[in-house]
Amino acid sequence: MDEGDGANRTGLRSGVRVATWFVESKANRQACTCKALSCRSILDHRCLRVRSATSTRNYQWYHPACVEGGLGPFDKVEGRGSLQSEEVEQLQAFCDQPGKLSRAEYVKDIRGIKRARRENTEVQVSAAREAFLGTDAGESPDLPEDVPEGTPSAELRNMAWWDSVSYGALEQWVPTMGRVPKDTLHELGLLKGAVCKQLKEAHAAGDAQAQARAEKLLTFMDRLVVHSPRSTRGGKGKTLSKTICSSVRLAWAGDWGALWREAAAAGANSPQRGVGVKHLRSKRAASMPLSRIP
Repeated sequence: MDEGDGANRTGLRSGVRVATWFVESKANRQACTCKALSCRSILDHRCLRVRSATSTRNYQWYHPACVEGGLGPFDKVEGRGSLQSEEVEQLQAFCDQPGKLSRAEYVKDIRGIKRARRENTEVQVSAAREAFLGTDAGESPDLPEDVPEGTPSAELRNMAWWDSVSYGALEQWVPTMGRVPKDTLHELGLLKGAVCKQLKEAHAAGDAQAQARAEKLLTFMDRLVVHSPRSTRGGKGKTLSKTICSSVRLAWAGDWGALWREAAAAGANSPQRGVGVKHLRSKRAASMPLSRIP
């Protein structure tokens, strides 16, 4: 079944589809994480990883075991010819198996559940499949390869905005979080890693302008993304996570102006607890007798 046609015929969200998968053994040691929401762990060097065969950029990689419903028929998985014999055996375990629920049947059931929820009707699912589908099967995203809207790419946008920024802006007080929620570390790491990657590539290419932009972003990033919110009353941990995730989304969208305004507002409404050692020393010296000033 053609993926696009299937989505149009069902009238469901465009991300829900029966994907044709591409598989490879991860040859490089570049950092890469599984995009399944239930996993998000590192894809190790030489491990099998899969993605949609129709993707042309911004690949979303998964552990084969993290693809709910399996990879479909083995002979339809692209890239299998490049695998070693033991890797082929591993791959086959995640493909359709005789007498078991196939990927096509799984996706059909998911679509039926989605349609029933919208129409407030009940959907008939066989007892054999009920345990397989589980409680998460109909939740968003419906399938691991259905990346939610707004998922960031690895490309930083609107970097020209930083041309007008001066390092003198660092003199403005902006409070930052001393410790961020653990559930935000992954997204923060991806964002900062993308900035460092761009900085390294610009330096290697001798692109002084791109390097200067990346350096400024890296310098101001914590102030923009993990500045302390103006209010933390009620549900502090959850509020902080939402605040950081919202800032990360703005960063990937290249909306630096919005982040700058938020950070400035946080600084204007917060006590200057970190005024700096130099300032404190000068203030202390001003109150000392001249004979005691070193």
